Amino acid sequence: VDVMARLGVLAGYDPAHLAVFETRLIFSNREKKDFESILMAQNELSDLSEKSTKLLKYKYGQDISTQAVLMHAAHPGQDIPAAVWDILTSWNVPFLPLTGDDVKARGIAAGPQIGAALAFVETWWTAQDFTPDRDACLKKLSEFKG
Repeated sequence: VDVMARLGVLAGYDPAHLAVFETRLIFSNREKKDFESILMAQNELSDLSEKSTKLLKYKYGQDISTQAVLMHAAHPGQDIPAAVWDILTSWNVPFLPLTGDDVKARGIAAGPQIGAALAFVETWWTAQDFTPDRDACLKKLSEFKG
């Protein structure tokens, strides 16, 4: 387990406790960001299911999600299922098959509405376990009422 994850356990999984450690230790900006990200990811991890692990890896990336799962598994009675470990080590995080250009091509004006439309489709796409293809995402985009 990463040093910052270990400090997270000592901090009681609370990012606010980083200040306590900073009275005695010196952290780089990167270490501070990792500390906060690991704890946020761990707090978002509701269970060690395949779906929640994929969402975590999609949002936080390989390193942070792995540290969060290891911290979650450190609780008594928690084991890491083989399928979850496979996701952490082998699953390639997909890219949303739409871009801002696709949204603009549908007549949505440049600006915050493009981000809102992409977020609308992305929320649906992740809930569908990242499986819908470009055509399905374009169809879902047509439902956006922003």
